[in-house]
Amino acid sequence: MHYNLYGNKAEPNPHKCAWHVSKNMFTSDLDAAGNIMEATASNSKTPKPSYHFSIDWDRSEERFLNQEKCIEAADKVLEKIGLSEHQALYFWHVDANHPHMHVVVNRVHEHTGIAWDVWKSKERLERATHEVAKEMDFLQVPGKHNEMDYTPDKERTANSSRSERATSEQLKPWAKEKIPDIKAEIGNAFYHAESWQELTSTLSDAGYELRTKGQGYIITDGSNYTQLSKMGKQVRMDKLEEKFGEKFAQQQNHNPLALVHEHSPHSNLDEIPDRIETELKDKVDRWERQERLQTGNDRPSTTDRRVIELSALLDSIERFDNGWNEKKSAAAMMTATKKVKQQQNYLERAEDLLKHHQQAAYDLIFASYKKPEPDKGLNTTEKINDALKDMNKRRHKTPKMERLIKVLKWRKQKIQAAHRKAKRHKEQMAKKMKAKNKEKLERKMFYRMQKMAEAKSRVTTRELEVSAAHAKMRRSVQAHDHNIATRKHLKECRNNLVKNIPKEAIMNADVSWKEKKRLFAAWYAEQDLKKAKERDNKYERDIVERDPYDD
Repeated sequence: MHYNLYGNKAEPNPHKCAWHVSKNMFTSDLDAAGNIMEATASNSKTPKPSYHFSIDWDRSEERFLNQEKCIEAADKVLEKIGLSEHQALYFWHVDANHPHMHVVVNRVHEHTGIAWDVWKSKERLERATHEVAKEMDFLQVPGKHNEMDYTPDKERTANSSRSERATSEQLKPWAKEKIPDIKAEIGNAFYHAESWQELTSTLSDAGYELRTKGQGYIITDGSNYTQLSKMGKQVRMDKLEEKFGEKFAQQQNHNPLALVHEHSPHSNLDEIPDRIETELKDKVDRWERQERLQTGNDRPSTTDRRVIELSALLDSIERFDNGWNEKKSAAAMMTATKKVKQQQNYLERAEDLLKHHQQAAYDLIFASYKKPEPDKGLNTTEKINDALKDMNKRRHKTPKMERLIKVLKWRKQKIQAAHRKAKRHKEQMAKKMKAKNKEKLERKMFYRMQKMAEAKSRVTTRELEVSAAHAKMRRSVQAHDHNIATRKHLKECRNNLVKNIPKEAIMNADVSWKEKKRLFAAWYAEQDLKKAKERDNKYERDIVERDPYDD
C-alpha cells in the first residue's frame, strides 16, 4: 500500500497516485482498510495473503478513459479470476508514460477464511485481461498465454522480423556430411584469390555464390547454404575485406549480375545494359584464358564465342532467378507500404493525444481563474432592520411594541455575533481549502505537463518512424525495379544471342554434353517461339485478305 501511494521509500513521490478506491469494505480510509485486510488475513495460515498486479492500457487510449470505466474493468478482471468477493484496493498511477492501475487483493475470503489458489494465476490473469479488453473495446496486446486473435510464430529467429521472414529466400542448410566436400572444392579459393572479382568468378564457375544472411555471410548454390566460417579457420569477412582492400557491399554494387536487396546500394537503371555486357565479356575472356591454360597452346578456341557467351548468360540467369523471387519482392514492397500507412496512423494518434493533453491543460488553467459566485440568499438581519424601520415610523408606540423592539435588537445582536463567528470560521476554512486546492491544482498541472511532454516525445518518435518507413519503402521499390530491369536485360541478351547462333556452332562447341543439352534447349525454345509467331502472323494475314462473302 505504501508503494502504491508513494513509490520507493528511498525516493517517495507524493504525486504517484491520483486516486484510490476500496472494494468489499465499508471504508475508503487506507489506514482502516489496511487494518481490516490484515485482520481478515489472520484467519488463514497462508504466508503471502496479498495478491498484487497491474492493468495497463495503451497510451493512445488515455483520452477515452475515466475513473468509472477503469473501475469497471478491474471489477470484471477480478470476477473472471474468482476474486470478486475478496477485499481489494485500486490505485490509479500517473508516474508512467502509459495509463495503468494497480490492484491489491486480499487472497483470504472474508467469510470463509479460505485463501485463493495462485496456481497458474499469471495465465488466468493474462487471459482475463484480454477478455475484458475485447468486451470493453480496448486495444488487445498479444501475450504468451493469450489465444485470441493471435497465432505464435514458431519459426521466429532473433535476427529477422516476421515480415522479413515472409519475404526471405527459402534456403536449407547443407548436411554436415556435405560440408567437407564443398570445402575441398572451393575452400582454397578464399586463400588464393587476390580480389573480390577473382573470388566471385571462381565461386561462380563452381556454381556457388557468397551472400549475406541476417547478420552473417553464407555460401549457397541457390537452394542450400552453409556459413562462410565453415570454409576455413581464417576465412572471415573482416579478414577478406582487409585483404582485398574493399568492402563486400561495395563489390556487390560493382557486380551487375548480383542480386540487389533493399539495404544494398543501387546503381542507375540506364547503366545496367552496359555493365551486364562488360561483365559477360569478362566471363568469356576468362573462359578462353582458362581453356588455353588447360590445352597448353596459344591456338584460338574452336568453340564459337557466342556459344560461350550464351552459356555464361544462362548461368547468370539461372543464379539470378534462384536468388530472386518476384512475388516475394513484391510482397516486401507491399509490407513496406503497409508499414508506412501504419506508422502514419500511429503519428495521427500521437498528434491527437497531444492535442487532447493541450486542451485539458488549457481547461485546467481557465478553471483555476474562475471566481466563485456571490451568495444571493436573503439575510435575517435585513428582515429585522426592515421591521425596526416600520416600527420607528409610527408616532405612538405601545409598551408591547417597545418590548418587541428590544427583543428584535437583542436578536439582531445575537445574529450579528453568529455571523461574525461564522465569517471567521469561513475564512479559516477558505484558507485551508485554498491551500488544498492549490496543492491539488499543482498536482494536476504537474501531471498534465508530464503527459504533454510525453505526448510531444511520442510525436517526435512517430515522425522519425514514419520517415524511416518511407526510406525503407523507397529502397525496397528501387531494389525491385533494379532486379526487374536486370532480369529483363539478361533475357533480352539471351534471345538476341539465340537468334544469331547457328545450330552447328552449338554442336561443334568444345563443351560437355550436359552443357550442350542446356544450350540446345534454349535454342529450340527460341525456334519454337519464332515459328509460333510466324503462324500467328500468317493467320492474321489470312483473316485480313479473306473475302467476307466467300462463305
